[in-house]
Amino acid sequence: MSEPERGGEGEAPLAHAATLPDSGERAAREEVAFAETMQSDAGRVAYAETVQSDAGQVAVGSIDDASVTDEHRGRYAPGRELGRVGIGRVFVAMDKHLGREVAVKQLLLEPAEGSGPSRQALARFLREARVTGQLEHPGIVPVHELGRRPDGSLYYTMKLVRGRSLGRALGEAEDLDARLRLLGHFRDLCEALAYAHSRGVVHRDLKPDNVMVGAFGETVLVDWGLAKVRGARDLRGEELGPRAEGESGERLRMAGEGETLEGAALGTPSYMSPEQARGEVDAMDERTDVWGLGAILFEILTGRPPYRGKNAWDVLTQVVANAPPKVRELAPDAPPELAAVADRALRRDPSERYGSAAELAEEIAAWQDGRRVGAYAYSSAELLRRFVARNKAASFAALAILVGALVSSGVVWRSYRDELAAREQAEARRTQAEAAEERARESARRAQAALAEAYLEKADRAMGEGDAAAAAIYAAAALVEDPANPASSHHDAGFAAGREARERVVRARSRLLAAERRRRHRFAGRLGDAARPLASRGAFSPDGARFAVAAFGEGWVVAELEGGAEPVFRPLPGTRAVWAWTGDGGVAIVAGERSGVYDAATGARRFALPATTRTVVRADEGLLLGTADGDLVLVEEEDGAERASLVTGLPSAERVAAGPRGLAAAAARGLARVEVWNLRSGERVLEASAPGAVQTLAFSPEGRTLAVGGQHPRVELHPLDGGPARSLETLGWVGGLSWRAGRLLASEGSARIVARDPVGGQVLESLHVPPGNGFRLAVGPAAEAGAWLAAVPARGPRAPDGVTLFAPVPGAAEPLDVGAAVRSFAVGGGEAERLAIVAADGVRVVDGGVVARWPLPEGARQPVAVDVAPTGAVAVATSDGAILVAEDGAFRVLAEPWAERAQPLLGLRFGPRGERLYASAGPGDVAIYELREGGQVLRFADHEGAVLGLAVAPDGRRFASAARDGVVCLRSEDAVEHALEGHGGLASDAAFSPDGARLATVDGVGTLRLWDATTGERLREIDAHRQWINRVVWDGAGRRLATASDDGTVRVWDAEEGALLRIFPTGTLAIGVAFRGGALLYHDRGRIHRVPLEDAREAQAPEERLRAAEEAAGLRLDGMRLVPMPDGGAGLSRPDR
Repeated sequence: MSEPERGGEGEAPLAHAATLPDSGERAAREEVAFAETMQSDAGRVAYAETVQSDAGQVAVGSIDDASVTDEHRGRYAPGRELGRVGIGRVFVAMDKHLGREVAVKQLLLEPAEGSGPSRQALARFLREARVTGQLEHPGIVPVHELGRRPDGSLYYTMKLVRGRSLGRALGEAEDLDARLRLLGHFRDLCEALAYAHSRGVVHRDLKPDNVMVGAFGETVLVDWGLAKVRGARDLRGEELGPRAEGESGERLRMAGEGETLEGAALGTPSYMSPEQARGEVDAMDERTDVWGLGAILFEILTGRPPYRGKNAWDVLTQVVANAPPKVRELAPDAPPELAAVADRALRRDPSERYGSAAELAEEIAAWQDGRRVGAYAYSSAELLRRFVARNKAASFAALAILVGALVSSGVVWRSYRDELAAREQAEARRTQAEAAEERARESARRAQAALAEAYLEKADRAMGEGDAAAAAIYAAAALVEDPANPASSHHDAGFAAGREARERVVRARSRLLAAERRRRHRFAGRLGDAARPLASRGAFSPDGARFAVAAFGEGWVVAELEGGAEPVFRPLPGTRAVWAWTGDGGVAIVAGERSGVYDAATGARRFALPATTRTVVRADEGLLLGTADGDLVLVEEEDGAERASLVTGLPSAERVAAGPRGLAAAAARGLARVEVWNLRSGERVLEASAPGAVQTLAFSPEGRTLAVGGQHPRVELHPLDGGPARSLETLGWVGGLSWRAGRLLASEGSARIVARDPVGGQVLESLHVPPGNGFRLAVGPAAEAGAWLAAVPARGPRAPDGVTLFAPVPGAAEPLDVGAAVRSFAVGGGEAERLAIVAADGVRVVDGGVVARWPLPEGARQPVAVDVAPTGAVAVATSDGAILVAEDGAFRVLAEPWAERAQPLLGLRFGPRGERLYASAGPGDVAIYELREGGQVLRFADHEGAVLGLAVAPDGRRFASAARDGVVCLRSEDAVEHALEGHGGLASDAAFSPDGARLATVDGVGTLRLWDATTGERLREIDAHRQWINRVVWDGAGRRLATASDDGTVRVWDAEEGALLRIFPTGTLAIGVAFRGGALLYHDRGRIHRVPLEDAREAQAPEERLRAAEEAAGLRLDGMRLVPMPDGGAGLSRPDR
């Protein structure tokens, strides 16, 4: 129990309080409304479960609270509060109807404006009340009533048991004898839990603080908030799986060792079984409670729990890695039989523990009754003593007869006994050594697996942050460390047998593949050394072949980017910055009186620039200069002749940008003000302020927006048409900006180059540079493969020795940003690919990479299904069953609505030539529409529930319908050929193989099945996902299948072997998936991803993949951190790849 029940003097009332996690994260998700509609309408949230057992039934019931009766006004007079945990509170109340005190547990309203609790919190509260209320046993706190208070909050009342917790009683016990007097309560606890197990209920949070020791000998087990009902949906499963340290480690370190945890692991660390500590929700059963009982018995015998540490994280680490100490190692005086019972209950392998609480209760009873305890290996002397104690008269008579014989044979017996003991001791030592060795190997394997999982979690997080380079390194490291990976040097065949281990390896391979395909730049090396540090400013030549940079105060350096030639140093005292190149190989350098344009090949000055020049940028019509006097001057590239000039309102013009149509922007060093001028007309277009001193300026390619960065963690986007400015949050201060290919590139903070979507600010790419005083960003000219990038260090004592260069990677696969939450999508249109997307705000169609919004007819409901014909026609089904069709952006109504309530999924599929459309057309019906005539041709009523998925054979002669009734009907227009049954709960989708010979079906419990489409014979069954599968598709060759599920993953399967090939996490309900041209298309919240499935380097050793990923990023993995690779020396060092 929590501290409020343990503190204070004398007797204290105790009632259990559920601990509920914060539901704000899910509620904040953009798609939660759609997801709840899907779940509610499909029968996934409002359900009624019944669990069978030998002792009867535990009916979990519906989470719908409509059946809960209102509180009789004035019946309960609230008293003192006992405690609050999560969003619930427990208080004492007087039941005026019966004149007794009761404990009341109330589900609190959400703090935000008095809103109601989340749907999940409501479900868990009702489930806890109903489960506890049906466990009618003297050792389980009885529930009197479940009701609703006048303010709408739910409550239930329980018996108010007076006394103290077993935890408090143990704390007050002075010695072992005092603790052993509590053994009767422990036996009662075992019997109460045995009853719960017989009803199919597992407690999952056993600890002394959850056991009430009454004043009159009562023993009551409380706090069933984390209970699991066998066979019923585990409402805690989604939030009780394993988490990485980055997400929950801080919370675990803050939590006490005796506090109940949720989310990171299920239970209380000091009493938690290894499977609980690892978050293996599916592995938790009655034997998990047996561990908890063993931990309590351990504390009775030793005075402490099996594991102790400074915080919850420390304890959990011990539970996962180490076996608990033996009882008699800590308490040599403890009864050996009870010590053996506790040790067996605390075996790490659940199969080696007692099978149930009833077996453990029988052991305790045997010890109390003087009978043999099964867990203890008795010696001959101990067995003799127990026999004499039970048969004293016969024993003394037999003793008199045996004395003579024993005396005569004593010497022989002693010799035999000594020899036997020596052999037994030697065997025991050998067995112990072998067991210790195996435990060490197992611990090492689990440590390796935990490290691999941690690397994989960091890879997923890096990918979500747009850092494909880091994601590739962490994913490759996971493959190196994982003992389940056959290619790893740590491989262990036995350890790789489990499903989770196999899936972890596939996840790492998939993440590595996706990260490598997403990467747009690779580390190309560093230019410079400590003897001649390169800093300040640099620029790429117009052809992208060379890079020039200042050696501050000494001169400048020109380096060939390809070919391996040594960089050339040109001495020029007073050099401050290299700013720009001219089209004919000149380099504009600011060097005080020596400022000018110099020939890159010879180093000779072609012409001088004014000594007041501070900035030079290349414009469409020449070179644009910014001066120390605040002037903007446009000069010819060839000879420096002045073409135009104007005086700004700034004290100096040290930050300058050139835009199209004669636009120029300027800012003064140290000031937070920007001016934009038109050089042709001499007019000031814009004057704006910035949050801090301006460091960099950049015009968008069309010249409509000016990006401003500086000594503040954001980029300000100023429209030049007078509209309001927007801000994009950044990782730190911004020292350089550039627009390329619809992306905004920025140097952010002291160690990152980041490419962002200028509309939403999402990170599209993140590159690492050595940290220092900051750096300036130089961007090469746009090319088909992309642009070179350079991070030029700012001057200072912490500046790295060289310039970091990144080369473009051709063919990078970048996700398509839709601009709204994606619900589903479909691909069609033949060779001229057309992508139709159901988004949160309607339908969007992508042709040739251009996204267009296709408006729906007025009054149309939310689209729930979409398909694209080979002809390019787009069909949409809405949540009320209406069918809409469009070819050029104008939808027409093909079929009127038929559904009385919103449908989350409906079947919709074009025929193979696009002339027909198959669609759900009423509860259990399928209609075929002839698109040329615009009318319904045929209608079939084969199901007893709504049709959720449709598939049409490649020859168009047959189709398959998957429905809520759990049946897939395979039929022609004449008759149903096969009714494919056995789907879990419902059948959600179907798909024909490209040759029409096989049919793939999926269902509501995550199973994928393959059928012979001719005979109806089931060919294969795959346990594919942990939740409802929404879609199944074949690749064009019929060799692979892809499934998209509510568990937030898209998975690719070998159709012949059934092997899992790829796993791609989506971060949301996965509904849309498709194969196209050797790549897989899937969606996350607002983007469509296209990932090639072939990985030519998959056969490489994982150590080689890791080394290649490090070299491509310019980073090295140091533990869990990424650090820059050493500088490349005086020349331009390039990695092998």
